[in-house]
Amino acid sequence: MPPKPNRKYCCVKSCRNNSTTSGVTLFRFPKDSERYLIWLKNCGRMDLAKLSPEHLYTNYRLCNTHFQNKMFAGPVADVKKKIEKICIT
Repeated sequence: MPPKPNRKYCCVKSCRNNSTTSGVTLFRFPKDSERYLIWLKNCGRMDLAKLSPEHLYTNYRLCNTHFQNKMFAGPVADVKKKIEKICIT
């Protein structure tokens, strides 16, 4: 089935979470060139390394299920979760 317009999806190949999945928060890739490569490696998507950090930031997301609770700033129950700046998946 083709992706639905205006819906964002988690870029992990085995993940089906998207922007309408209940309880899921999607995070943009970091723009920092070192951190975005770490994220790509840890989520198994080195095939996206040919894309610029800006392109990944704009067009790709990772969902909260691929992060440990300790990687979030503030309570995990927050609807709008924030990832610690130093976190890697």
